Amino acid sequence: MQEKDLLTYPVVIWAAEKGYNVFVPDLGEKGLATQGTSLDNAIYMAGDLIGCMLADTTNYPKATPLNEVDIPAEAKKAITTLVPVNIKDYRKRASKTVRKTVSLPEYLVDLGKKEKINFSKILTEALESRLL
Repeated sequence: MQEKDLLTYPVVIWAAEKGYNVFVPDLGEKGLATQGTSLDNAIYMAGDLIGCMLADTTNYPKATPLNEVDIPAEAKKAITTLVPVNIKDYRKRASKTVRKTVSLPEYLVDLGKKEKINFSKILTEALESRLL
């Protein structure tokens, strides 16, 4: 894992009537919320929310320092913590494969077949290298 793949954001977690509420202040215009059935599940759901919202961008919002996070008024006895997300792993786990038709020089196709090259894998790696 490369450091650029690790995104870490502060979250606020507090007990709800059933389970836990989670607030991620740095996502969206005014922060985004999710919930979990247990504390572990709430932290997992926070990571899932962060990954889901940032998977299709490379322009990540700046993380607020933990000691500067505004705690929502309804958050009684809140926990503030940092949640890390490996965005590269999240993208791989959450994405589906899409078929694309590409044009390649015939000699490269012939050489690739002889070497048993997985063209889809090579194209994916090249695009990730170029775009991410």
